[in-house]
Order: sequence, then structure tokens, then C-alpha cells
Amino acid sequence: MPLSASTQIDRKKYERLLAWAAELEDFAYLGSTGSGHNHGSLRGFTGCAVERVCVEPNTDLLETDSLASKMESLARQFSLPDSDVRNILTGGWIGLLSYEFGYAREKRLAGENQMASTPLLYAGLYLWAASHNVESDTYHLWLHPECPSKTRTLINFWLDNETPNRLESWKIPVGFTATQIASDFKTSASKVLRYITAGDCYQANLSQEFTARYSGNPWFAFQKLAEANPTPYSAFLKTPTRSVLSISPERFLEITDRTVKTSPIKGTRPRGITTEQDAALAQELLAS
Repeated sequence: MPLSASTQIDRKKYERLLAWAAELEDFAYLGSTGSGHNHGSLRGFTGCAVERVCVEPNTDLLETDSLASKMESLARQFSLPDSDVRNILTGGWIGLLSYEFGYAREKRLAGENQMASTPLLYAGLYLWAASHNVESDTYHLWLHPECPSKTRTLINFWLDNETPNRLESWKIPVGFTATQIASDFKTSASKVLRYITAGDCYQANLSQEFTARYSGNPWFAFQKLAEANPTPYSAFLKTPTRSVLSISPERFLEITDRTVKTSPIKGTRPRGITTEQDAALAQELLAS
């Protein structure tokens, strides 16, 4: 099998590719947007998956071993010899895994998931990617040797043509509302405290869902959120039926070769009365 092709491109072509790719119904962007501190050292995007896997939210019980084997088998079909591509984004599986995935994985919890509306798992297998290495300020286009000719033709068209001018907007006419009433949330918090007291667990991630209707382009909203809240672990995923915006400050897992790193958020501190106190508390937390 021939080696993959990595071509250095200029910023204008990168931004042109990005503008066109963001129009796809199947588009994935990893990393933050904009420049400056805390935006990360690498970001990039792709689209036009050659394979997709979707586990719908109403799935009762899932054979995760067979699902993993299927995805690994598909990835192996497009495996390449080792090459030095550490500083650029290459293709592969990109997607999302919902917290509610555990309900479909554990037999004891099967059927308990009544609230999820997002797929428990959605992933696409991609054979091209464009990326920006912020540290070297270089832009790259990576193509797998088996990237479909239809996708290659589309990419060449994007490189040669300016994107149409579109008026970007995003608006939420009415504020977010909680899907869980306050009394139910307080009841859940009391249960967690009892579990901790009983020794059944030592911590729990108690959260709730908020919903709102919007108008406009979710990709535009993601860019504005990433600028306002810079973090290197942002991501935007658009599927044929929904978009997912993630502006997370936390690196959950990083896997390089056989090394796994985790950097969970350490915790929070109360706000100070003055700006100086806020800065001191932040530094104390960073040093903890």
C-alpha cells in the first residue's frame, strides 16, 4: 500500500477548505479556534466519512465487545505503515460517546435510560484531514491513499474556489430551561450524599440538562464560544441530524503509543471579594 500524502498548504487554502467543509452535513472539527493563550497547539477538521457507526439513544442492551471489534476491523482495513505524522492531524475514527452509553452497556441498567436524546455513540471513519500546527504556524492537508476519488475531487474544488458569502448568525430567543424540576434535583443531591455517607461511592458527577430553541448556524456559535472561552480541548461535530458543541477545559484521556495520560479538573474554589483575591485563589489551585 502506498504511503499517505501530507502536503503543506498556506493559510488561505486552509481557511478555504474549512469554510467549505463546515457546509457538509458530516463535519468534524477538533481543537479551538482563534489565537492566543489556551487555544492549544494543534487544531484541524475533516468530513465525508467512509464509514459511520451510530447507536441510538433507545438502545436497551449493547454488545460492546462486538461493536469494538467491528470498529477496530474497519480501522485495520485502512492501517498504514508508521510514519512521522505526530505534528499534524490524520484521519481515523472521530465521534462522540454519551454518558448514557453506560446504560446500554450494563445489563443491570438496561432500560433505565429514559432521558437521552443524543446518540449513545456516533463516530465516522475519515480518510483525510486538514490541520494547523500553532507552534510552527504551518498548515497541512493529509490524504489517505484510499481516500475516495469523489472526496479528492471535492477537496480540489474547494481549494480552487472561493466560498459563497453567507450571513452568519446564532440566536436563542428564549433562555435555557431545566428539564428537571428543582425539587427532583434536590432529591438526587440528597441521594448522592447518602451514598457517600454509606460508603457506596466517594464522589459523583451530578448534573442536569437544560434545553432551548435556537435559530442560526451552530458552527458560528461554536467559533464564538471558543473565542470567549479558549481551551485546547474543544470540538465541534455535525451529523446529518444534529450538531454537538464541546468547549471543555479538561483533557480526559490522551493516548500516545502505549502511554495514557489523564488530566482531570482538580476542583473549584470560591470567588474572592476582589480581583486580586481571585487571582491568588486561581494560582493556589494551579499549584495544588
